[in-house]
Amino acid sequence: MSNPTIEVTGRARKDVEAESYELEFEIEAEADRANDARARANDRQGTVTDAIEAVSDAVSVDLRSGFVGESASMFDADEDAAFVARRTVEVHCPTDVVEDVVAAGVQSGALLEDVDPAASSTTRAAVRGDLLEAATERAREDAERTAAAAGHEIAGLDAMETRESGPFDALGGDDGFFDGGFEHEAGVVEIGVAVDVTYAITPTGDDA
Repeated sequence: MSNPTIEVTGRARKDVEAESYELEFEIEAEADRANDARARANDRQGTVTDAIEAVSDAVSVDLRSGFVGESASMFDADEDAAFVARRTVEVHCPTDVVEDVVAAGVQSGALLEDVDPAASSTTRAAVRGDLLEAATERAREDAERTAAAAGHEIAGLDAMETRESGPFDALGGDDGFFDGGFEHEAGVVEIGVAVDVTYAITPTGDDA
């Protein structure tokens, strides 16, 4: 007969300084015909792209999605435009020009939808080992407490899976990888790791 098991999750995170930014801009144009709306949106996209790329050679602009459909204006008798076309572009830029990129995009007619600080895969890999160790230790401690409360002890590791983890609520701890708070200051990237662990447990010596 196999030992009973206990499943726990350990998490760890670390905030690192952003190395770049990923931005999202939306471009919109209206017209009384779908083709005209599409053409206007394409023209505006070109204008916005040129303005943003002029900021720095290190800036890249890519089309993420496009849409052409009926405009809310078609239901307004005072408005002629029946169709709207939208273009969403993604921008990748260094941290030192992000403000200039935002200004260029907005001033050229785009709407800023999102700004996300980013860290390179090299940076993520560099801190992941320490995060994994901290998360695993936290899972083990949680499992030991839970097992002890039921009169059991850890008999061995049964299974473990690791995954990327998003922002957490307050986690507590003083090891540099756990702290409270959900919101983060501008220019900071949260790197998180979670481990889902299954331990085999057995009754303690007094209860066996």
